[in-house]
Amino acid sequence: MSFSSDVKKEALGAKISKNCCQKAFFLACFAFGGRILGAENGRKLIIGTDNQELAKIISGTAKRLFDVKCEIREGVKNKSTFYDVTVLGEEEIIKILRALSLAENSSKKLINVRISDEFMKKSCCRKAFIKGAFLMCGTIIAPEKRYHLEFVTSHCVLSEDFYKLLRSENLNAKRIMRKSNYVLYFKQSDDIADILGICGSVSHLMEFHNIRILKDMRNNVNRIVNCENANMDKTLDAAFKQRKCIELLKASGALESLSPALKEIAELRLENTDLSLSELGKLVTPNLTRSGVNHRLKKLCDIAEKLKNEKDG
Repeated sequence: MSFSSDVKKEALGAKISKNCCQKAFFLACFAFGGRILGAENGRKLIIGTDNQELAKIISGTAKRLFDVKCEIREGVKNKSTFYDVTVLGEEEIIKILRALSLAENSSKKLINVRISDEFMKKSCCRKAFIKGAFLMCGTIIAPEKRYHLEFVTSHCVLSEDFYKLLRSENLNAKRIMRKSNYVLYFKQSDDIADILGICGSVSHLMEFHNIRILKDMRNNVNRIVNCENANMDKTLDAAFKQRKCIELLKASGALESLSPALKEIAELRLENTDLSLSELGKLVTPNLTRSGVNHRLKKLCDIAEKLKNEKDG
């Protein structure tokens, strides 16, 4: 099984207790996987899923909330098994649509599938809706590979409503179009961790945190190594330039006319090209600070540069 399937399997075991939250959950299931087929007096409300356990939960929630009869019908499409939770009977369908604010009290017609303000007011209901949406149309990639979680729908208005709902829970979704679908996605690990917690996938949330800690540690180590390598390269480049200057002074005989302090640091640099300024300073008698060594070497390079200019001129 995939990481996404495992997360959903655990989420299904986390029960939703409050009636208002169960209604928000059911709305999400219908919004992201439901449809109404047939004409009036012969209509069917269907919510489709590829997960048998989720189909049972949707059916049980519909019976409990709306006192309607549901059937779960199993089928096969493209070699994959699917389950349709089906509600028959015009009155039962109207009862559900009105309870979800998807039909006016005076009408039997389904209006645009969207999230009414009733389900936006309380954080607990918003979280139940997010859980239902994830189980119906969400996908998460294993965090070892990369951080990515997304929701996909073909409904423009629903996508916009859901975007606002996510933002109200401080979940910063990004939006793109993929063919004819509207995609809300997350790449920030904090947002993904929050959604795992909302869905009730506790063990996978802990696994996600552990993987994130390991990845952060590896990234920090890599940054330190890269920084140290960059500093080493700078040290070697600077030492090579200093050595060339000192060799010029030595070849011209100018080194012998310099002060004992400059001659000492020049000889030490020629013998220790790979040492840093701080390490070089510990070889000087008495010891010198990094800035002290840098000052003397810079003075040697200035003298060599002046000598080179005079020779070229």
